[in-house]
Amino acid sequence: MGNKKILIVDDEPELSSLVKTRLEYHGYQVSLWNSGKDALKKVQEVKPDLIILDIMLPDKNGYDICYELKNNSDTASIPVILFTAKEEWKGDMGEVGQFVKADDYISKPFMSEALLEKIKRLLKE
Repeated sequence: MGNKKILIVDDEPELSSLVKTRLEYHGYQVSLWNSGKDALKKVQEVKPDLIILDIMLPDKNGYDICYELKNNSDTASIPVILFTAKEEWKGDMGEVGQFVKADDYISKPFMSEALLEKIKRLLKE
């Protein structure tokens, strides 16, 4: 685990901070980004092993960001976990997530153990 880098793209600072602390406790290196606008550039800068991406960001839709990442040869192999608290999007996450090639998704609120399981599976740990 130790050297695996995770990028969290979410505009909720409290939630991002809690998830960051929990993941760091488990040995991950975590970077936070609160904007979707320059997410692709941030991904290329950080070079994460996994991305946790909120669907509803103030400046760009997480689905669009995921689609861009998965259709860019430099970032296509990075696992992406989509997440949202928006009730009306929860039912669509699986179907739309497949279209944008997301590797997994999780609904807010979520149990940190469930998120950790998904991360470990995607990172093959």
